[in-house]
Amino acid sequence: MSKVKPGDKVAQFQKLMKTKMSTMAIQAGQECLEADPSNDEVRFALSVCYFESSDYHASLNLVEELISRKPDDQRYLYQASHCCLRSGFRDEAIGYAKRFEKHVPLERALCLYSDIYERNGMLGEARECVDRLEAIDTLKRPIYLRFLKSRLLIQEKEYGAAIDALNAAIEVCRASTEVEQSENLLAELHFSLVKVYDRSGDYDKAWAAAEAAHAAANYPKWSAEAYDRRNRGMIELMTPEFIKSLAVSSETAECPVLIVGNPRSGTSLMEQILSMHPQVSNAGELSVSVLMQQRLQFMTDSFLSWPECLIDMRQDDVNALAGMYAEATRRAAVGGGTHISNKVLTLQYQLGFLSVVLPNAKAVNLRRHPLDNCVSCFTTNIAGSGHHYAGDIENLGKAWISRRKLQDYWPTVLDMPILELHYENLVANQEAETRRLLEFLEVPWNDDCLQFHKSSRVAATISYDQVNQKMYTSSSGRWKRYEKHLGPLIDLLEDYL
Repeated sequence: MSKVKPGDKVAQFQKLMKTKMSTMAIQAGQECLEADPSNDEVRFALSVCYFESSDYHASLNLVEELISRKPDDQRYLYQASHCCLRSGFRDEAIGYAKRFEKHVPLERALCLYSDIYERNGMLGEARECVDRLEAIDTLKRPIYLRFLKSRLLIQEKEYGAAIDALNAAIEVCRASTEVEQSENLLAELHFSLVKVYDRSGDYDKAWAAAEAAHAAANYPKWSAEAYDRRNRGMIELMTPEFIKSLAVSSETAECPVLIVGNPRSGTSLMEQILSMHPQVSNAGELSVSVLMQQRLQFMTDSFLSWPECLIDMRQDDVNALAGMYAEATRRAAVGGGTHISNKVLTLQYQLGFLSVVLPNAKAVNLRRHPLDNCVSCFTTNIAGSGHHYAGDIENLGKAWISRRKLQDYWPTVLDMPILELHYENLVANQEAETRRLLEFLEVPWNDDCLQFHKSSRVAATISYDQVNQKMYTSSSGRWKRYEKHLGPLIDLLEDYL
């Protein structure tokens, strides 16, 4: 068999990036970088891939290496600022923004500052940036200004003004052919309308805005049958006998905490609560487990593909995988604690694999009412982050059921300690459920965990303006506001209601 040429690998990597297949693109990018470590364009593109897959720490590590060689490159500084912002490093994000400001027109710097300030609740500073942008006569990004202004107006609860600004931006966006007015920006504008209509109580308009957002986006085709076949295949393979036959890592220095849940099920809230404890560090959404999975076939030189190649995994292989995970958490973990949380959304599929790579791990099986969970997924832009099933209400229900079956299966076959925790119980009985969580992790009680909303770190998700508030219960039962739109979904999920 002929070897793949380096140029062909780069072309494959670029193709995967364009089609937004982030997980596969990361693997291809890593291979390109290993073949040519001096290729800074590949390194930067890989940083973008990690960012798009929500592994902001890995993205930041790559771009900071680039900045060490080219400290004035505006692309690198902009990327680093956004990585720090999404990782919760507010001061570092502002620091990179100040360096970025020295090399670009004032307009671009003000847009970046406004984004940072708004996401961190610094509304006065964000307002000053927006006012300065509006005063610039030669503004080149008027639609993005309207987007920033609408986000600020929503935070200020000026809902009528926010709706007017968003509708004006949408009309201009639809009529424009410029790159800035891509379908991604149009979708984001519609999703902002969802938020403001929902908060102002106009639920029919909120649902219509969500449908318009999904219609504006250009998602790759998603197959419910293929997705369920993959998940069922994992369950069928991972019998108790098969799991006991696997090599188990002898590397057990760290204490991983795996937060297992669906998108929009409360994983960010859970991470924020745990991050307030001095013995717990959070690593966000680590993509390393996907890379471990993808590399295993080559490490074992197996004729079998994933996941069947697990049977050929030797002691040295599983120890090497444990080392990969430890290195990733070392570079990503914030806080210096002995327990390191990971809330990557592939954990439901990978928990059996990780039980032998991380034998001292503990998992939290986080659950949320299925209709609340699905409504939240449909009305926020998780489809733009790779969850392409979320753009169709029936596909969303099918994906939820398939993931639920995995979540229900692992406690029946794994020796890994797994705590069952419900989002609704957590928000209704915060202290009792937090005590139960900390007892499960075997760390002492700490009052700071009840003050998670005072964290200086902004959760790196689209729920940033929710988890940095005090605990509230308004998200429970939210589906009832949209019940008239949920007929097919209710029928699909009937057995779980």
